[in-house]
Amino acid sequence: MESYIVRIYRREVRDRPGSGAKLVGTVEAVNDGARRHFKSFEELWTILTGADSRPTPLGKARP
Repeated sequence: MESYIVRIYRREVRDRPGSGAKLVGTVEAVNDGARRHFKSFEELWTILTGADSRPTPLGKARP
């Protein structure tokens, strides 16, 4: 089991029904310190499930 530190810096509730909330933050892996940025719940879930495990350097945008 992996351990992560999740920091949520901003949460915006959207007006449209079913659109969910916009989350902005970082995920840091405890074992190696790799950090990833996320801009939505879907991106956060992708990081936590390991579907895209490439680390993104802090401060760099992902294409």
